[in-house]
Amino acid sequence: MKENALKSKKYKLLQGLVNQMQSRYRKGTLFAALCLLLAGCGAGIFVSLEPQIYRKESEIISKIGQASCTEDVQCRAFTLTPLDYCGSKRFLAYSITASNEAELQNLESERRSLIYENAILQGEIPICIASSIRTPSARCQQQRCTLFYP
Repeated sequence: MKENALKSKKYKLLQGLVNQMQSRYRKGTLFAALCLLLAGCGAGIFVSLEPQIYRKESEIISKIGQASCTEDVQCRAFTLTPLDYCGSKRFLAYSITASNEAELQNLESERRSLIYENAILQGEIPICIASSIRTPSARCQQQRCTLFYP
């Protein structure tokens, strides 16, 4: 269902582009542009969810805030899905007393879905092979949660 919606969205954008080109350019230019587009050149130029992805990331970071704490047990490490879906993960330290853990997880889940959909729109297949990534822990230092590798 979601895949059909994405295909429909992409088709509508392409149709709009074709209509614009027909009204502005000669047939030869239109043909050349369509050949490039259909050949996959410039895939993802017209449709990208990156602005929405960055907004979600900003929202997560603002919800984490200063990550203030008084002791180590209040601190956690939060994983951000990489933009290329399978690349190096990013980690943030947050405080369970200053942030709503469930809300952060929901925002990251929404962000991860957008990253996945964006990869599909770009013509990529977002399948990752599991690898052992060293995950940091978080501790309280100078009344702020910080990351460290035990």
